[in-house]
Amino acid sequence: MYGKKLKVIELNKSIDAKEHILEVYAVFKDVKYGNTYAIYKDTFDSTNDILHYASSHFKENTLVLLDIKNTEYVLELVKEFVWDLINGKENFKFEIINIDKIEKAEVISSNNIKVKDEVLITLKEKCIPKAKEEIEELLPKKMSSSKKILITGFTLAFLVVVAFFIVNRDAFEPITYTLRCTKTETDNSLGATIDTTDNLIFNKEDNLLLKRNIIMIYSFNNKEDYNEYKKLGLYYKIEPIVSSATMTYNGDDTNKIFTITEDMTTEKEYFEPTKYGEVLDRMEYYNYTCSKVEDK
Repeated sequence: MYGKKLKVIELNKSIDAKEHILEVYAVFKDVKYGNTYAIYKDTFDSTNDILHYASSHFKENTLVLLDIKNTEYVLELVKEFVWDLINGKENFKFEIINIDKIEKAEVISSNNIKVKDEVLITLKEKCIPKAKEEIEELLPKKMSSSKKILITGFTLAFLVVVAFFIVNRDAFEPITYTLRCTKTETDNSLGATIDTTDNLIFNKEDNLLLKRNIIMIYSFNNKEDYNEYKKLGLYYKIEPIVSSATMTYNGDDTNKIFTITEDMTTEKEYFEPTKYGEVLDRMEYYNYTCSKVEDK
């Protein structure tokens, strides 16, 4: 673990003020120039999509944070560091600083960048040690004899229900099919060929779109274009169709391939057509080739 939660020193804090905490994911040094920076989340932020970065200094047991003037260079540095950190990649351009003895933070000023909330979630999982209370919640708790008997009874009843549904699977499983649409295009500005597969899952009876899975595979012409795409975080320009969609990013450095996967349902926030005929017309209008696949 590289980071920790730090209380912020508030000079004019009122008694009833909310406690100010930073989730400091890491403090690292730019080996080339010797400058030290910190990346963190501020609990006082009103949204969960802001990653702060700042020049960092140490004053006894306090981490002092200041904004950065040369943001263009440092911003790219931060993006590269965060990418490597999330993906567990070693990079000798950076040296991570041990902050075990740091107990609090003083925020004078900072810079920030807007990121996907899953970036902050991943950074927290990888960098912030769990508190004692969180660890205890994960540990198994002792049960009384009466509770064990009750659970045993529920387990047996559950197994009977499961067995019934397995035997009568065909009567209860919804019949669905997938409309699989594909398209290949070239993006000269990126230096890449993009192969898109859009899987649209329908309810067979009502012809309603239930789920959707989009896979975009970027095959780059050369290593330089691939590295620039990753370093600049250009994959974040792909906006999800619905805010509740799950976005997954995966880079294959050896083959210069970057894959973006988007999974979603149409229960809410979905404003595109959901009827089969309308969906097919729309996909073909955007030059997709579509075919129907029966789900097993």
